Amino acid sequence: MYKDDHSMKRFKQILPIFGLIAFAALFGLIKTLKQRERQQAREERIVLATKRYTIRTAPALKDLPHTSIPMLGKVLSQDSTGTVVQVEFQIQEHNLSQIQEDQTGIINPSSLTGTVTAIDSALDPDTHTATIRMSVPDPEGLLPPDLLVSTAIQIPEETPVLLIPTSALILKGKQASVYIKIMDDLFEARTVELGPRIENWVVIENGLIPGEEVVINGVFLVDASMQANEE
Repeated sequence: MYKDDHSMKRFKQILPIFGLIAFAALFGLIKTLKQRERQQAREERIVLATKRYTIRTAPALKDLPHTSIPMLGKVLSQDSTGTVVQVEFQIQEHNLSQIQEDQTGIINPSSLTGTVTAIDSALDPDTHTATIRMSVPDPEGLLPPDLLVSTAIQIPEETPVLLIPTSALILKGKQASVYIKIMDDLFEARTVELGPRIENWVVIENGLIPGEEVVINGVFLVDASMQANEE
């Protein structure tokens, strides 16, 4: 009888411990199930989202259409012979990559031909422009110092560039990115460097390889889904 009483007393002592263990196990199970439900919901949102955006292969290297880059500038000075003048122009940041030394342009109002001799890629923080300098033969003295002039530098038609639709871009501050399809329902954000814009297309200077699949429609839906998946 004493032994039975002792066992019952012992059982009553450890019963709360078993209860706590069981409660902890049940709480952990409920927490795990809720985490799985949230993960499944996120995956379902992404799967549904993928049905709403268009995946398209980025175009292969494509020729830029024949175009020109207009610029305004000022005559600086003549050389020692008085037959060649230096003209300085301001060029927009997004056009800078298209300018190279030895390119030519017609200088107005004189209709003289100038040649690019120097490119200063340092950008003005206020205007986001860079400076280029052109050398212009001017034996008749048509371009006096401080004269305001304009030019338009022709861009070769055969310049190979990689173009994607502007609808594929996500712009956050000065950073541009796109989403690349890795496999079904799996995407990767990729930072890209932008060049000039041509209508609804933009030149990609760096960050993409021709043939990669880029999200071009519903890109913000993809971005929102991916952000939610990281929470």
